[in-house]
Amino acid sequence: MLNNLNNVRKEKNVSLVDIADLLNVRYQTVADKINGKSSFKFTEALKIQEKFFPPNCQIKCNTFNLFLVIGLVNRSLAELPLPIDS
Repeated sequence: MLNNLNNVRKEKNVSLVDIADLLNVRYQTVADKINGKSSFKFTEALKIQEKFFPPNCQIKCNTFNLFLVIGLVNRSLAELPLPIDS
């Protein structure tokens, strides 16, 4: 389950329907992806970030950006060494 995404989207008042509308998929598809039944495509992760969590947002964007790459995209990316801005 993508708890990070769930927590951040609730904090920013972004509904699953909002994400589904952005990606042109069903609400249930987004719920399945957040619950780990399937994975977000990289392009979907980027769309979500650009629309709802832009770099100038008030959340910890560096952590969220890393989460997008590791958490939403193909799980094998988690093994790649990624730089983290401090």
